[in-house]
Amino acid sequence: MPVTTAKEIVLVRDSTITDDQNLADRIALATARTGDEWGDCKNEAIALQVLHMYALDSRGSASGGGGIAGPVTGEKEGRVSRQYGGSVLSSMKRKDLPWAQTSYGLEYLALRQMCILGVRTRNV
Repeated sequence: MPVTTAKEIVLVRDSTITDDQNLADRIALATARTGDEWGDCKNEAIALQVLHMYALDSRGSASGGGGIAGPVTGEKEGRVSRQYGGSVLSSMKRKDLPWAQTSYGLEYLALRQMCILGVRTRNV
């Protein structure tokens, strides 16, 4: 059975998240912020926003509730790691910097770039 709803995507992507009122509230919040311009990508965009919220919460509580340490500068999975240079963050638009706090946020930005086309003009 395919995973199609935002809730299903969230629960598949992070098995530590429980299906409760907190999840429903976060999905409702993300849904309200996600317009129809996302098309077929809308549920995935909602799910990535929710996962981003949970990741921010876990980073905040892991540091004693003191907040977020800063943007993602690298990722590690097993023995493989990848570091981002300063140019990645410095080339981001100011409004996108909060999304750089988690890998889910970076995925959200990549999805937005793929799914939402900006205004195009023709050369005359």
